[in-house]
Amino acid sequence: MFSHAALNASLNGVSAVLLAGGYAAIRSGKIAVHKAFMISAFAVSSVFLVSYLVYHYRVGHVAFQGQGWIRPVYFVLLTTHTILAVVIVPMILVTLRRAWLERFDQHRPVAMLERRLRENGVDVEAQRDEGRRRRRRRSDGRSGGAARGEQRCARVRRALADVHR
Repeated sequence: MFSHAALNASLNGVSAVLLAGGYAAIRSGKIAVHKAFMISAFAVSSVFLVSYLVYHYRVGHVAFQGQGWIRPVYFVLLTTHTILAVVIVPMILVTLRRAWLERFDQHRPVAMLERRLRENGVDVEAQRDEGRRRRRRRSDGRSGGAARGEQRCARVRRALADVHR
């Protein structure tokens, strides 16, 4: 069965990996590689945004079903992610423009914020998807592949952690 939340988490994860690759490239002085990574990250992020908006247009409000200690953790992540998402979109456009105009000294701080937003977004989408899988499992007795989803999320987090070291 198609999981739109898993698609969104994957797009966000790919974007985060591309951003991390771009960061590593610029730290190594590989400007052309950095540019390719950043343009790719922007393209994947744009696809994510369209996918995210289509998903929420189709399903409306999705309540988080998790209980216990994870609930406040999820809402803290969601709140910070939502605030960053609203603020970061115009900042990304400004940063792209500054890079295009070769005003590189002004675009670096925004790039660091965007990388944090992507990491946070992967966590939010993964937790939201896991809540839906648990709800499905309770309602019809199927596992919904929750273990595979958790393993995929753990692999993405490990890959991000390795790239950021």
